[in-house]
Amino acid sequence: MIAECAGMREHGEADDEASSSSGDSEDGSEIVCQQNDIDKHEVEYHMFYVKATIARLIDLSTKIRQSGNKYRYHKADASLKEGDFIEYVQSWKSSILGSSLEKATAAVPYQTGAIADFLHESRLTTVQRRLIRANLLRRNRIQFIRESTEDHEATIEASIAETAMEFEPQPTQLETVDREFEAESQALPDNDMPVQASSKIVPSASHTATHIGSQFDLSIFLEEETSPSVVTRATRIGGRDDLEYPKCPKPSTVSSLLTCPYCANVLPEKCLMSQSLWSGLDRNEEIEVKKLLRTIRPQYLEEIFKGAVVFTPGPPFQLPTTLRNYQCLDDMSRQIQSGCMFSREHGGVPSYQDLIRWTEQMILPEDRDTFEGSIENFINMYSSPRRSSSYIRRPQIQLLDQVHSMKCMYKICCQDDFIFIREDTGAVERLPLPAKAELRVIARMALEAAERDTLNALDNLKAAATRVPEQDLPALWATLWQLMFIYRDLLRNRAPRDNDAGALLNAVAVFYAAYFRTSASLGKLSLDSLQRHWGPGETQQAQLSGAFDHALSLRDTLHRTIAAGIDEIDHRLKALVVDPEMKVLGRRTNKKTSGGK
Repeated sequence: MIAECAGMREHGEADDEASSSSGDSEDGSEIVCQQNDIDKHEVEYHMFYVKATIARLIDLSTKIRQSGNKYRYHKADASLKEGDFIEYVQSWKSSILGSSLEKATAAVPYQTGAIADFLHESRLTTVQRRLIRANLLRRNRIQFIRESTEDHEATIEASIAETAMEFEPQPTQLETVDREFEAESQALPDNDMPVQASSKIVPSASHTATHIGSQFDLSIFLEEETSPSVVTRATRIGGRDDLEYPKCPKPSTVSSLLTCPYCANVLPEKCLMSQSLWSGLDRNEEIEVKKLLRTIRPQYLEEIFKGAVVFTPGPPFQLPTTLRNYQCLDDMSRQIQSGCMFSREHGGVPSYQDLIRWTEQMILPEDRDTFEGSIENFINMYSSPRRSSSYIRRPQIQLLDQVHSMKCMYKICCQDDFIFIREDTGAVERLPLPAKAELRVIARMALEAAERDTLNALDNLKAAATRVPEQDLPALWATLWQLMFIYRDLLRNRAPRDNDAGALLNAVAVFYAAYFRTSASLGKLSLDSLQRHWGPGETQQAQLSGAFDHALSLRDTLHRTIAAGIDEIDHRLKALVVDPEMKVLGRRTNKKTSGGK
């Protein structure tokens, strides 16, 4: 350590002597270092400035190109001559129509001219016509780009050649002699390999960044986003919505839809069955009829049939209506489908109120001996002034009217079949499939609207106050039980267990447990709290109180049924509603018993 210090001292003295002999050399080296630091900072600043400028230019160019997508193909589309692509379009039509020809000829015996009729272009659907049109525009755009690019490059090469001819220097006499000498020397054999001349490619210029022939490449900065098509082996082009390929179909319950009609990809299983809330009410044959009537306009015939529709099986409560025959023709006036549906011109389409009045008659006396039937009967009686335009007002009467409409429409959607009784002859026959599908469509729309209004009313009731007024508790209690009955039946009998109704059943059960979880709230379940809130002219207090008390008396029966059940849905209600309520009611019973002793 000491030796190292001595060496460093000697080295320092030598440096001092060298510095004293060199005068200002130390100052000079310090100045050079400072200058290098300054140059380094300036270079970094300029590099940052250049990078920032390039990034801004890239961003600006990207925005210009994106905004130009709307107009960049207008010139190419305007130059389209469909006569030049007749064979191309015909090949597309033959390919699309011929794909299912083999299947059709196998199912139907061969007839003269059947293949020609099958391959007629009138059989093309709207989606298939759009697909052919999109590929025609794509082929024309590609051809237009190639022609415009070749013409532009030829113009540039011609201008370069003319410029080279103008500025080519004339050789002098001495240069001519030198060139002759070089030519003779090149003619001699040489062992070295010849050097190939480097070819310089002149890039094609474009007028603007959005021009159709622009060569501005952003692939190194942007990721490619393409939508490949298995059928066309092409990608979507253009920015206009009417030129895009059709989107894949929405989930459907049609079991025959196994592949996508646009890209030929096999659809996942979730596309074969919709997971929406009311998907369990769909029927495949009715979906087919509705799909056909949406795509082909029916022509109605003159004869009409007056009569009434009734449930089957069930009591003969009639829904008056009028039916009318129709037929669907193709472009060659051939009948492809016929049937019978409601006649709008003769008042055959039932209204929502007609359906409600018709369905609420289905509450039979034996149904009132069950908890679910007694709840439905009370809601019907409580909300009846709302549907009769009466001036009588009751607490939360609108909420009960909405849930009553929901229950009635749900019954129609769940009914498997209907009977039509003719007015003139009294003949009894099944309601035709198109009319049955239309009846369910009307009921389904009313069901969804009533459900939406009911859930919105519950949300508003929760947001208005954390504590529900005492006079609103009976109506709220009946509404929540009616919703739980509807979702319970839907999940148990008509929908897959992963249906959206499962989440709604949980939400309604939690909502119920939040407001009816204590002995105080359950003890206030009586219409006695409505004595100060009955409107003028009210005459059904006794009937309503009796119906409500009867429903309360049947509650224990449902509790025991769900508690002893093995169904998964009932286990959910048991955990969220029944068990907590039975504990509370058990404590109330024990308190009353101990107080009586």
